Amino acid sequence: MKITIGSDHAGFALKKVLIDHLQRSGHHLTDVGTDSTEPVDYPDYAEAVARGVLHGGTERGILICGTGIGMSISANKLPKVRAANNCSNGPKCLLMCWYRKLMKAIPAIYRQLILLFILPATKRWP
Repeated sequence: MKITIGSDHAGFALKKVLIDHLQRSGHHLTDVGTDSTEPVDYPDYAEAVARGVLHGGTERGILICGTGIGMSISANKLPKVRAANNCSNGPKCLLMCWYRKLMKAIPAIYRQLILLFILPATKRWP
């Protein structure tokens, strides 16, 4: 699957973990940044991921920030975008917003949820 992924500075470390996991699982990723833990404006990356899904030929988008909420709000400002925080996505949601604060406690859960998110909607919801 083709996936666009982006984060702000707070989500940078988790983004690296997810990129590694998804690439090893055979998925093709477009990383729109950020590329460090230097402070950045998260709406820029939310828009870049949303546009990648809308116009860039990717099937899903993953956004990572400190809480996941700001990215979700920013991405949903674009027409036809449905971004959801964490695992509350429905069958029409193409962007998932993650928060990095759980990474220290349960990184394995992220790996499982991300694989569920990229399944076709017909396999997630009968």
